[in-house]
Amino acid sequence: MKEIKQAKSGLGYLDINLSQNSLSITKAFFWQIKHNSGQIEVSLKIGRYKKNAKVIWLVDGPVCSDPKSEITLNEKEWKAMVDFISENHQPIKDNVKYYIPFNEKFDATSIKHLKAIFNNEEKKTVLDFITPRRGRIPRACPWMNVEEPI
Repeated sequence: MKEIKQAKSGLGYLDINLSQNSLSITKAFFWQIKHNSGQIEVSLKIGRYKKNAKVIWLVDGPVCSDPKSEITLNEKEWKAMVDFISENHQPIKDNVKYYIPFNEKFDATSIKHLKAIFNNEEKKTVLDFITPRRGRIPRACPWMNVEEPI
């Protein structure tokens, strides 16, 4: 079971060692930030540090005096990063050139378009159009209505 630690400010944080070698350690930190409005936001910091570096907690979050590299993302940024990774990691790992991400943006209209592709009588022509060979993008498809995209 994971436990959310408490900083001196009373706000919660988590940290994890992502990797380490003989010279450096890569860490990730999640921590709460309380704004003047009273709203609590969660930030993410990812950093690579010298193996013996000390990370201290200040009111604003984790601080290391001598990081090799560091980035801090606010809640909007790290959520966008999570979405980017979840939608795109597998296709790029599999060396796919074209793909349709299935996410919350994949709605009834997207399903309608997919059904139109696979229910079309000229299925081979349609599939040839949407899966170009040798990086060549076809100029037109005979049945396609230009004013209404697939």
